[in-house]
Amino acid sequence: SRTIDEIPLEWCYSNGVVLDLTRKKPGEEIEIADLEKALEKIEYALKPLDIVLVMTGATKYYGKAEYPRMHPGATRESTLWLVDQGIKVMGIDAWGWDKPFDAMVNDVREGKKEKLWAAHFAGKEKEYCHIENLTNLDKIPKPYGFKVAVFPVKIEHASAGWTRAVAIMDQ
Repeated sequence: SRTIDEIPLEWCYSNGVVLDLTRKKPGEEIEIADLEKALEKIEYALKPLDIVLVMTGATKYYGKAEYPRMHPGATRESTLWLVDQGIKVMGIDAWGWDKPFDAMVNDVREGKKEKLWAAHFAGKEKEYCHIENLTNLDKIPKPYGFKVAVFPVKIEHASAGWTRAVAIMDQ
């Protein structure tokens, strides 16, 4: 995969879409069917280079000790499905893109080693970027029909970087 300083800038400014997955419980997996259902609910079809923002409601725990455990997470399959739709950048309002670390550890203890960082490692198969710890997704007044800017700080050869994610509404 490319490093953060090699990411094409056209990936970082595009149409945004918020998918409401607040019905998912902490530790659950966000599966393809969940994404399809959220898209169907808002009557939206993904377009290549849309920036998908997953709203779990986890931000209400931000700053609290339990925050890293209070979210569902994407699976390898749902991540690759988004990439197959032409999505290059996806984000979540939670501590991580995958489900919480303790839930992944439980999977490994049950013999499901492939579940450890599965959504992260999907990037080895198909290139994409994800953003964690987004806030205020619930304040975006509509689920689509706005732009998103997520230009990363350019750090040479880094696998990650900071961004100030901004939703831009038409007046």
